[in-house]
Amino acid sequence: MLRRGGRMASTARAGCMNRKARFQQADCFMAIHLDPERQQRFAEWVLEADQAVGGAEIKNASCVDFCQESLDVCYSDPPTDDLVLSFVTDGEVKGFGADLGLGRFGFDHRKGAFLLFPQNHATEVVGEGPFVLTACCIHWDKWTNDCGRLAGREVSDFNVLHSQVNFDTTIAALMQLGWSDAKSGRSELFYLETVGSAILFRLLLLSGQLAGKERANLQQSPKGLSKASLRAALEYIHDYCAFGEVGSLAELAELCDLSRFQFCRRFTASTGLTPSDYLVRLRVEAARHRINHGDSIVAAAIGSGFSDQAHLTRHFKRVFSITPGKYRQELHGKHD
Repeated sequence: MLRRGGRMASTARAGCMNRKARFQQADCFMAIHLDPERQQRFAEWVLEADQAVGGAEIKNASCVDFCQESLDVCYSDPPTDDLVLSFVTDGEVKGFGADLGLGRFGFDHRKGAFLLFPQNHATEVVGEGPFVLTACCIHWDKWTNDCGRLAGREVSDFNVLHSQVNFDTTIAALMQLGWSDAKSGRSELFYLETVGSAILFRLLLLSGQLAGKERANLQQSPKGLSKASLRAALEYIHDYCAFGEVGSLAELAELCDLSRFQFCRRFTASTGLTPSDYLVRLRVEAARHRINHGDSIVAAAIGSGFSDQAHLTRHFKRVFSITPGKYRQELHGKHD
């Protein structure tokens, strides 16, 4: 039920393909059992994905993916190595019943509800729609250390959350944030990691596995990074990530001996910005500098680490409340 397995999981992770666009193009792939035509479209999608990936070694794959699909019926899945949060964005699942590997259950499965599919468990899900699901696929092997830091011990699952229909307004808000950015096809890896870390933190809290120290920290204002850690983090962002390189929030957190969630809280306390917002602002300032010195909007975008002009425009307007095109026009008007 909106899970990826085996071959699809490996291809969807590849940094050299636009997986968000492919998820949207293959509107059939979450319900391939429905008819032969959809099965054929799914087969073509997998073949195209395999050809796009080729023999390239996957190094910069995201540790979390978001996708969304409209479905008429639920279905079951073999085991995968992803932890998957499946959120009902719209509609209602009628006649719902499920066994996610930790016991059978059934309940009201409607808009705002979510299921948490554990990694390495076959699942059985029944129900009919129509309904819209948004999924957050968390590549578990890239998050085990983070969860261990936050729980104070090894985490293998989220116990009761796998055996019931869940409702949580914080999870709902995070899923909306993650999907709204992912569907643009221009998601920053920093941003996806930030949302992923917040979702996992919330799941640990809801499942009663968050370490006592971390629960206590929630009641206090977060303390900032040490001077040495902040200096190392800023150097990493400026030297490695600022203008097009694909940096990793996990590497930043490791520099400071923190989980990604802990690092985000402390970085924000130190700078007033999340790591992803800091990086975007750095790139937007660089683009403005290029525009000031005569670059076209496209050249300024590419030279500052944005994927294209539309990507720059989106963030430039958010930071400066004006599009780069309008900014350039006003700049030239002053010089005439």
